[in-house]
Amino acid sequence: MKIKKFRFNTLLSILFTLLISINTVHAGILFEPLVGYALNGQVSQKFIEGGTTYKFTYTGIGYGFRFGYSGVGFMGGLQADMINEEWKGKEPLATGINDEKSKFNGLNLGLFIGYHLPSILRFWGTFYAYDKYTKTDDVGAYSKDDYLLGMGYSLGIGVAPIPILSINVEYRNFMLDKIYIKADSKLYKLDKGRDVSKSEIFVSVSFPLGLSSK
Repeated sequence: MKIKKFRFNTLLSILFTLLISINTVHAGILFEPLVGYALNGQVSQKFIEGGTTYKFTYTGIGYGFRFGYSGVGFMGGLQADMINEEWKGKEPLATGINDEKSKFNGLNLGLFIGYHLPSILRFWGTFYAYDKYTKTDDVGAYSKDDYLLGMGYSLGIGVAPIPILSINVEYRNFMLDKIYIKADSKLYKLDKGRDVSKSEIFVSVSFPLGLSSK
């Protein structure tokens, strides 16, 4: 609980400083809803330290928003994403671990900062301070309502043919190093080597909506 509180307070402090800094120039409020699809999702995990690394692939539909300030090309603020994923065993296949498809709901919260070039190109990066993936079925190694926790980042590029539409591609990477087991009502730390490594290509369309503050 102390770690989660520290991360949340740190997130708010960075966001507040960022918004104050951007607001010193001609700026506007940015609200950017988005919807997209995760491609080439890759997951790897060892369930026993020093044991076999099990791999999964996944796809999923995601949606969310970016909210903050933009000005003189710069943009920054809070990013929130939700995604519904279906994991499929890749190699090696093992009964009760990855031999059947399993489903997760993801929630990612973080801070983004980026720049919109005078052309139609946009670039940004996001640091995710809070990532949660909740099991929604009883297939595989985890039970329904168990969840994984961690942190991550993304790097994105977008093309905005018109001001209120952006077509985007992001590389996202997550490291999930905690697991909550509902049956035990307890959060466990996954030792290094047993943490869950996760990455994907996220293709989306978003709708940058601005409101001038001056």
